[in-house]
Amino acid sequence: MNAPKREFDDLSVSITLPAETHPVNVVQGAAVSFIDRCYVLMDRPSPQQIRVTLSAKEAVDGEETLGKIAEAFEARLRSSDLYHRVAADNEVLTDAVVAQAFGFGNAPSASPGLDELEAFDFSDDAFDDPLGIAQTWEEKHGRPAPSAPPAASAQDEDPK
Repeated sequence: MNAPKREFDDLSVSITLPAETHPVNVVQGAAVSFIDRCYVLMDRPSPQQIRVTLSAKEAVDGEETLGKIAEAFEARLRSSDLYHRVAADNEVLTDAVVAQAFGFGNAPSASPGLDELEAFDFSDDAFDDPLGIAQTWEEKHGRPAPSAPPAASAQDEDPK
């Protein structure tokens, strides 16, 4: 990657990046992590450049602090670039896992047809729960059910 160009003023640092090596989505991924501590402005001074201006939300004590913000942004930019590259490399695998998890693609339909639903027995006898998932905690552990709180009587209420 080409080295970013930094420009400082009293309250902000502008980092200019070459657009051919820094896709917009990668820059946005890095910039979004700074919105809690900086005002972030992204613009394009030319079609070949992307500029990110970071203005600290709190007072800064000079160019040294702004330089640290710029270094942190550039580190986050490298991290965002790696994240997007890995995501792009694994896109086919990720899509296949998601499709299989949600039953898309060549997987058989998880939804029964109308004929199957018509023939299905929805009575309580047809329900099989070998793990006891549908039982209450009290039923499962043989404990008495909690008693309902006593109803408030008319005497307990505060007359006004």
